Amino acid sequence: MSLVSSVAAYLGLCGIVAAAAGCAYRTPTVHVPAPMPALSPAALDVSVTTVNADQKQIEPAVADEVHRQASAILLKAARARGAEGAPARVRVQVRLEDSYGISDSMRQDGCAVFAYAFAPLGQVTDREKLSVEVAVETGGRTYTGRGRADKMGGIYASARRRALAAALDEALADASR
Repeated sequence: MSLVSSVAAYLGLCGIVAAAAGCAYRTPTVHVPAPMPALSPAALDVSVTTVNADQKQIEPAVADEVHRQASAILLKAARARGAEGAPARVRVQVRLEDSYGISDSMRQDGCAVFAYAFAPLGQVTDREKLSVEVAVETGGRTYTGRGRADKMGGIYASARRRALAAALDEALADASR
């Protein structure tokens, strides 16, 4: 068996294993629902508060990451709506409920390092469970909603970003009802 066919067989096997174990390539799309007025991307004021499920203080780096991701997700959703909208103030409270990653497994058992070999093929490397409460103030009206998500992620789209996007989409849909 030649080297090329051996490598091809190995990569094929890796692809089958990665596909069977789950794939986490993309972040869910967030929509500003039609019943809610369009939001102006240029005049979107987003504030994010992040807490742990047990109400303990979280690390500033984690809070900054969640704020940055939530702001970017909401800005992209406002732009995707397409219409010029009214200025809006969006308040988001994110509750980090549970998080687990392959790094946690490696602290317990060094053999988990072998799972990293499949990460470039889309192997799931982390999981995040969170909930959000959203309040959108625009046009003299306040829309409030809640969302929750439990997502897996990988090196192409983190579980936290995927869960945050799914929970925000659910919360905006809830707010528009």
